[in-house]
Formats: sequence, structure tokens, C-alpha cells
Amino acid sequence: MNARRELPPCPCKNCGKLFVPRSKFNLFCSSRCCTAWWKRQAMLKPSRPKKQARPRAPVQQRQAKATSPRPCKNCGKLFIPKNKQNCFCSSHCSREWKVKQLRLKYQPKVFPPTTCKNCGQLFVPKSKQNCFCCRHCNRAWQRKQLRLRHKQEKKAVATQLPKMEPIKPIPLRPCHDCGKPTTQFRCPECWAKLREEHAEYFI
Repeated sequence: MNARRELPPCPCKNCGKLFVPRSKFNLFCSSRCCTAWWKRQAMLKPSRPKKQARPRAPVQQRQAKATSPRPCKNCGKLFIPKNKQNCFCSSHCSREWKVKQLRLKYQPKVFPPTTCKNCGQLFVPKSKQNCFCCRHCNRAWQRKQLRLRHKQEKKAVATQLPKMEPIKPIPLRPCHDCGKPTTQFRCPECWAKLREEHAEYFI
């Protein structure tokens, strides 16, 4: 391994004493000289100018604005507020108003009576979407809707199917043996006679 190259001695940036630096970035002989130099630089640095405070209104105007009477938000009694945000004459009124707001927020809503969609009976719904007086009416109405939907689907399928042509009747022809009109080559009577004559072939 290569030995560390020794640098030539240089003066300390704070006290001016000669020392051998460990690297080219080492500018102080000790940590004390380093902290002392940086403290001196901080003291020599000019301080930032302080921000000027906004001019406030005279005391009489502030008191006049604060002492103008206003009605309490809870009881309506006139009182002199201590600041602009004060809306209640006392802490009791403030707590009472908060309790009222919470009760209004969590109070169940009362909806006007409506007629049931299935049986037509008047009832008081629990929500805007409630249209049935009970679950039995809801199920019965759903069954009716399903039946109507199936009927409509069947009608739609029947209208879409192509019309079938009527089956043409088989033309009559004379029997081969007796000449009677029949749809086959021989009439049934002639087929029976033929089987009797040649019974030995049908065994």
C-alpha cells in the first residue's frame, strides 16, 4: 500500500501557528481554533433588520369596537363582548347552544306519510327511499315486476322470430293396386292383403 503523502506545514487560519495538515482541506490547528474563528465570523456578520409592526388603532377606537353591545346567540340577551369572536353572554349559554346543535344533528327525521306502492295503504316512511309499508309488500311487488318482465321478454322474442310458412298438405295419389286415393304407394287395405299373401317373408 502507498504511504500517506505528507503535506508541507501551513499557518492556522485563526492563530497563525504553523502545523502539518492532515489534508488539503484542514485549515485550523485544532478544534478550538475552528470554533473561535466561526464565532468571530458570526459576530462580524451584520444582523437582519427587524420587521416593523403594523400600526394599531388608538385605544379608544379599540375599546369602542369591543364594547358595542350585541345579542347572545343562545338566549338573545344583549351583552358587551370581550372580543369580536365572542357570541355568547356566558359559558352556560355556549354549552347549551352546543348541546342543542348536537341534538338537532342526531335527531331522527320525520317524513310525511305516503301510500304503499303495493297495497296502497298509508304509512310513515323511515327514509326517502322507503316505498312499502312492510317487507311482504316489497317481495310481492318484486314478484309482480318479474312476471311483467318475463311477459315482455317473451313478446319481444316472439316478434323477433321469423314467421314460419304453413305446412303444405301431402297430395293424394291413386293406389297402385285398387286405384283408391291415398298418400302412399298403396292404400292400407292393399298393404294388409300383400302381407297375408307373402306372410312367409315377414316371419
